[in-house]
Amino acid sequence: MTTHTPESKCLNCGYVMDAATGFGPDNKPSEGDIAICFRCGAVMAFGKDLKLRGLSDQEIARIEADSLLVRELSLQIQGRRLLLYTRRQKAN
Repeated sequence: MTTHTPESKCLNCGYVMDAATGFGPDNKPSEGDIAICFRCGAVMAFGKDLKLRGLSDQEIARIEADSLLVRELSLQIQGRRLLLYTRRQKAN
């Protein structure tokens, strides 16, 4: 399920995002949830206002310690990049 969020830019590439799609039983983003840029795959988090923010040291440590989460993030990033590549190829 896709949830509309306030517009905010990726801290890495500047891509403007205004929605989030989650996985699991509670798909709506909340403060502290991890976000992945659709364009570049940068990992960020949602702030109180659901705008993107950088990760805290604690969040980085939690992600690094959770090998399943790291694997899932990696798969999500690879999938996003493949989707973008496919769209570009169709446009040419």
